[in-house]
Amino acid sequence: MSMRVHIRSAVVVAATVLVCAGCDAASTGASPTVAQSTSSPTASGPQLSGTVAISGAATIPTTSFTTRARLDTGQTQAAPPSGATCADYANGFGHAPNVVPLSFVAPMIQTSGFHSIYVQVIMRTGYTGPGTYDSERVPSMSGSAVEGIGTGSSAVYTTFNAKDSGRMILTVRPDGSGSLQIEHWDSDEVRQIAGSSQVNISGMVSWACNS
Repeated sequence: MSMRVHIRSAVVVAATVLVCAGCDAASTGASPTVAQSTSSPTASGPQLSGTVAISGAATIPTTSFTTRARLDTGQTQAAPPSGATCADYANGFGHAPNVVPLSFVAPMIQTSGFHSIYVQVIMRTGYTGPGTYDSERVPSMSGSAVEGIGTGSSAVYTTFNAKDSGRMILTVRPDGSGSLQIEHWDSDEVRQIAGSSQVNISGMVSWACNS
C-alpha cells in the first residue's frame, strides 16, 4: 500500500514543474493500465524521442515519449534558439545567449494516459560535452519524477526525488542521443506508510535526437 498525493484539477499543471500546491492525502489500491503513448510538445528545438521504464514504488513498463530539447536559463528550462541542432544539444547549447554555462537539461519526459510518469534531470554545472556523468561525482545533478494515476480532478500524484541515496548516470553522445539510468529515488510520501519497503523507484531512459 502506498500513499498518494491528491492534486486538485486547478493545480494539475504543477506536476510539470514538480510543485504540488494545496495537496490532500489520498491512497490507491488496484494497479491501473499503463498508456503506451505520450504527449508531443510543439515548441521549437531538436526533437527527442525514446523510451522510459520505471520499477519499484511506481511501475511503468517500457513506454515511448517524444519531447523537445531544452536549455537551462537559471530560472526555467527554455527552448533553444531557432535553428539549434542535435550537435548543439549534445554540447549543452553553449553558444545560446541565455544558457547557464556548463549546464545540461536531459529530456523532459511526460507520458500520458491513466498511469503516467514525469521525469526531469538537470545538471546545473559541470557539463563539458558528450560523455558519461555520474551524480556520485557530479553533485550539481538533480532529478525528480512524478507518478500520476487517474485523470482530471480525480488524479493522484506521487513525487520522487534523487536525493540522499538516489543516483543518476547520464550519457550523452555527439549526435544528441543518450541514456539516463536512475537508481533509488525516494518518496517521503510513500515512506510514511510503507516503511522500508518499496519507497523508491529506479529506471532507464534512452533517446535519439532529430534536428
